[in-house]
Amino acid sequence: MKRSYKICILIFLLFSIHPITARESKVSFVKNIGTTISEDYLKFYSLQNLKYLLGGICIAGISANTNVDHNIQNWFQEDIRNDNTDQFSKVAKPIGNVYEPLSIYAGLTLLGGLTKHTTPGAVAYQLGSKSLRAIMISAPSVGILQFVLGASRPNEDNSHWHPFHDTNAVSGHAFMGAIPFLTISKMVEPVYLKTFFYVGSVATGLSRINDNKHYFSQALAGWWIAYLAVNSLDKEKEGKIKLNPTFSLDGWKMKLYFSL
Repeated sequence: MKRSYKICILIFLLFSIHPITARESKVSFVKNIGTTISEDYLKFYSLQNLKYLLGGICIAGISANTNVDHNIQNWFQEDIRNDNTDQFSKVAKPIGNVYEPLSIYAGLTLLGGLTKHTTPGAVAYQLGSKSLRAIMISAPSVGILQFVLGASRPNEDNSHWHPFHDTNAVSGHAFMGAIPFLTISKMVEPVYLKTFFYVGSVATGLSRINDNKHYFSQALAGWWIAYLAVNSLDKEKEGKIKLNPTFSLDGWKMKLYFSL
């Protein structure tokens, strides 16, 4: 509980700074914490989005309450897991931690606010602030579903839902690890880069399956909530920053677009 309070306070302080204003940029950024977060919540918890959330959880539920999760876990542990996948997990798992990524997003937001007139600064602010906002609006759903559905870890019990029995029905690491990759995927234009970051968004979830810490349905649920959160923030009336890296004989070039 104390950790949740610290996270909320951190995010509140960040968005109270107002590092970028619409008067200084064509892009309309955060005006104040109250209106921004309330609007974000309305988008994420809209009727349409809740239908998508329910649909994804139902699919995860089918996997969790049948033999699908068990079969996938056995297949992965017996036929896929090896020293290479373990090394991969050591790299991918920390991306889904809480404090380290939040500190990075906070740093990007603050640094981006101070260097808002530069391309790297604008990009850093966009990445940091949207990642924090996505976490803030959807983390309650993760916590509630973890508790209500009550599934256990692979090394503890089966994946079947036993309401209020345990707190592992949704992988928090898969959720946190997907946020930055999905956020960047919304910022880049080329299809190959979007594909790369979408694939990257499942890395932490896979690491949890590999480490036998979560079943497939639990990693899927965490990723799905992250996807819906990031996607809901992308559907906003404010202008959006789009990045378009291009390569020529002169080397790599980065184009920054402001769309209204």
